[in-house]
Amino acid sequence: MKPISRFARPLSCHACGFLLLSSLTAGCSKPETFTDTARYVRVSVAHYQPAVIATHYSGEVRARYESPLAFRVGGKLEQRRVDVGAVVKRGDVLATLDPIDYRLNEAEASAQLAAARAELSQAQRDLHHSEVLLEKKLYSEAGYEQRQDSLRAAEARVAQMQSALGLNTRQTAYSELRADQSGVVTAVEAEAGQVLTAGQAVVRVARTDQIEILINVPEGQRADLRQGGEARVSLWAYPGHFYSGRIREIAPSADAQTRTFSAKISVTNPDELLHFGMTATVELIRNGSGPWADVPLTALDKSGDSAALWIVDPVSGTVQKKPVQLDNFDGTLAHIRSGIAEGDRVVSAGVHKLLQGEKVQVVSEVESK
Repeated sequence: MKPISRFARPLSCHACGFLLLSSLTAGCSKPETFTDTARYVRVSVAHYQPAVIATHYSGEVRARYESPLAFRVGGKLEQRRVDVGAVVKRGDVLATLDPIDYRLNEAEASAQLAAARAELSQAQRDLHHSEVLLEKKLYSEAGYEQRQDSLRAAEARVAQMQSALGLNTRQTAYSELRADQSGVVTAVEAEAGQVLTAGQAVVRVARTDQIEILINVPEGQRADLRQGGEARVSLWAYPGHFYSGRIREIAPSADAQTRTFSAKISVTNPDELLHFGMTATVELIRNGSGPWADVPLTALDKSGDSAALWIVDPVSGTVQKKPVQLDNFDGTLAHIRSGIAEGDRVVSAGVHKLLQGEKVQVVSEVESK
């Protein structure tokens, strides 16, 4: 071994650092190798189907028939037996007038009828007596004819008094206000002690057997309305409960203030969950101009007025961007009129990060409906 000279000195700290840095630099100087990795995507398989356009409108539950009920005669309201919300049946007494005057008129008509019947009985006896005397040549023909006229007059008075009694009896009955149909009281318009005229409303009763939804449709969507067209109705309070409906009435002109067309949809299968004044959603369905394919809105790559979709090539596993003709939107779906083929695999998420010809790997696939 060669002896170390006594004049040799150990390496300084700076020299050691330089040697260590040189070795590290030499180790890191190898070029880095990148490997191409496929981007994970979700796809939706496109299927064309007949175009069906569904539009939704907010409406109010109402009764088809709601009538103000009133007395046929005037008088002082003695008693009102129902309040708002009361359920009534046909024939139930809702209110009564003070009946004293009508009962007195009925008693007077009854007395006049009794007097007319007494006159008729007397006229019949007089005519019979005249016949006996006429057969014996003890009575004149003119007198006999006069007795016949008196009998006919008495019969007419009896008929008149019978009609008068019937009218007064009916007016006495009219002092009771009865429900003409089963339903529910929606409004009260008179109180006990109030003097009413004939025909003045006392209560309003809505029939519960025929219920409809009132909606207002903007001018631009007037084409959605078709007389007799089918509809589906749901309640805001019970969103998963649906009813069948049919368009019964369409306003011929727009409202002057709101510029909307009102429409009434009859509910064909009402139940106890429907109450007047509730908020309802009406879904109207109509056929479009041609078939379309539904894809998720997240699949659209839209710039300006143009729209495109990214299609996965089943052979190469790469994506290609295709321009499409967009019809409209419906909730979370976009309706594609043309630009893609039946069965194309459309990327449904992350489309803004894709590159033309980029390789992708499908992690989930959903059949579009």
